[in-house]
Amino acid sequence: MPIEIPTENWPGEVVEVTLGATADMGGTRSKVVKVGGAKTLPFLQYEAKTPNLPVIALEIKDSKPDGWSPILLEEFGDVMNDPGTWAKAAEDMGVDLIQLSLSLKDEDGNPNTADKAVAATMAVLENSSLPLIVFGTGQTE
Repeated sequence: MPIEIPTENWPGEVVEVTLGATADMGGTRSKVVKVGGAKTLPFLQYEAKTPNLPVIALEIKDSKPDGWSPILLEEFGDVMNDPGTWAKAAEDMGVDLIQLSLSLKDEDGNPNTADKAVAATMAVLENSSLPLIVFGTGQTE
């Protein structure tokens, strides 16, 4: 006897977003990643169209984080000391895109500056060709 899976009809749709731009699009990334566009909840493709498969983004920081799991610190090691090197290691791991999180304070506890944020972002862009998401500090200053 076949089992009938109940389905729901969701009237909404998740907006599709394209991250990154290749050279022919005027950008510098090696590929683009499309997310969203689904008309159902994740992993329920049998209910409605899901045009884009899930992707994996790896979060890196602009400086070595405090309070992270010893397992992560051991896995990434010294690459965490430089956001550009960390981005290259993330790309080598096979992730789809990188998320750079900017810190409110630097390693010495001083307020982070716009120049340091720009330098970290440029280091990531120069060392990895993956699409990049940048999260700010959440502070208007």
